[in-house]
Amino acid sequence: MTLTRLAAAGAAAACLVLGTAGAAHAQEQPQINVSPRVFTPGQAITITITECTQKPTINAAEATRVFTAVPAFTGTPGEKWTARQATRSNLIPGKTYTVNLTCTVGEQTVKGSITVNPGKKPSPKPTPTKPGSPAPQPSSPVPVPSGPINTGDGSTQDGGSGTTLLAGGAAVALAGAGMGAFALRRRAGRERS
Repeated sequence: MTLTRLAAAGAAAACLVLGTAGAAHAQEQPQINVSPRVFTPGQAITITITECTQKPTINAAEATRVFTAVPAFTGTPGEKWTARQATRSNLIPGKTYTVNLTCTVGEQTVKGSITVNPGKKPSPKPTPTKPGSPAPQPSSPVPVPSGPINTGDGSTQDGGSGTTLLAGGAAVALAGAGMGAFALRRRAGRERS
């Protein structure tokens, strides 16, 4: 009987494969958790494994490709084992790295792996200034605007004829008169009923 357990969340995942050694009766299944799930190269991550009755072991050759040193697990047999280690600063964001590990649960040998996929380092954010402190000065002078305001189509500039304004005014007056006549007619119709 082979059982695969996969827990993934974006940038970090943990995978366990339970072996067939031992009796067929049900035992607690180990769980692997990697925290933080999203990390940047050089940041420390914590690996937590539950239910292992002996100290988990990790593949040293694979671990040193991902971590600055082989993570050392500490904890209580049958409960929780934890290892915290910094990741290498030269990990490539978006590339997947896998590290195999082994733990024992009762009579069963459990082989699993953690798969990490580092994210990009966030871009630096400007630091806010305290109230009352001067605003940061730009590195180059800001040009002062000069000349006339550049808006519109220029039809009224330099003594335009005003035909456009006259036509627009007439349209507004005609619309107003039409709405007034409509309102009076509705009112008169209600009074007769």
